[in-house]
Amino acid sequence: MEKHLTLVRQYPVGPGGAEKYLDLLVRGLIARGFEITLLCADAPPHGIFSETSAVDVVRLDIPNLSRWRPLRPWYFPWLVQAWLRKYPQPFVFSLERHWRQDLLRSGDGIHAEWLQRRRPLRNGLLNALTFVSPYHRLTMMGERRAYHPERTLWVLANSNFVRDQIVSRFGFPAGRTEVIHNGVNLEEWSPEADPWLRARLGVPPEGALGLFVGAGWERKGLREARDALVAWSAKSGRPAHLAVAGRGPARWYRGPNVTFFGAVSHAELGRFYRGADFLVLPTWYDPFANVTLEALASGLPVITTRANGAAEILEDGVDGGVVDSARDREGLVDKIGVLADAARRDEVRAACRRKAERFGLADHVGKVVDLCMRVAALKG
Repeated sequence: MEKHLTLVRQYPVGPGGAEKYLDLLVRGLIARGFEITLLCADAPPHGIFSETSAVDVVRLDIPNLSRWRPLRPWYFPWLVQAWLRKYPQPFVFSLERHWRQDLLRSGDGIHAEWLQRRRPLRNGLLNALTFVSPYHRLTMMGERRAYHPERTLWVLANSNFVRDQIVSRFGFPAGRTEVIHNGVNLEEWSPEADPWLRARLGVPPEGALGLFVGAGWERKGLREARDALVAWSAKSGRPAHLAVAGRGPARWYRGPNVTFFGAVSHAELGRFYRGADFLVLPTWYDPFANVTLEALASGLPVITTRANGAAEILEDGVDGGVVDSARDREGLVDKIGVLADAARRDEVRAACRRKAERFGLADHVGKVVDLCMRVAALKG
């Protein structure tokens, strides 16, 4: 295989985990001598994409009409397909639900699966509107195309949780799938404890200090995290507090035990991880939440649900706690009780860092490159 990859990502720059992943992946591929063509809708204004000639950014402009949300899932894949017909590429690696590619990474999970899991959170009218929504219907239609075995040669999933959904929902051959869990840049995160957050919020040593990170608060279970800490405090008689780092509608989630810090830069986030007792993420659906690895690399245990693909790497009671569902408040309370034990904090912090070191970025990129080589050989 020649060392050239065509990557497809509609919006390559942003605050989310998918955008961070793309940046880390591109850096790792360039370090291994790859040249990259990036097909996107918005050209990256800064960062690795403008720092090196190894990345050729091709911006496929989307007319204003298609920026109307219902058309977004359809128009960009159509533009990509037209460009690839005009300029055939040796190997196409898509990070989107594109209609045809050699390798498809399912980093965003399955949209139809998320809509199904979201139904209990919405009333009947909202669920009915979702069913007829052009945006959701076009997204699911494009998803069915992307995972058709005649349109995609191989699928890379970031968890067994997602891989099983692809096989069962779309009939994609299990033998043409591979699971490579996400990687983390270990050099960016330190496991050294930092008392600033506990002091800032006035939480005593015997209290529980939880951290919630990210946007999409409904899907990630911020309300459930808040209520679980309240329930644990009432049960134990000890104080509990939740720090929230990320942008969202705070007025819907306020509580006496919650402090909202708003959007936090990547550099600042490390202090939050080092200052809390645990990350609490009772998500309703997450293919593999990157914050899980960031927290572990910072020595912070993670409480989450089995609807987070990253739950597969956690060891219950050692470096985290896993419950079956975000509805399981008693289960969340029990996990908080285990990880709020001040006497075990140093022991748990060391275990978390050891776990993260098994998922270093260099190892992850090496596995992805190896998969690209194997799939390219099959294509040839």
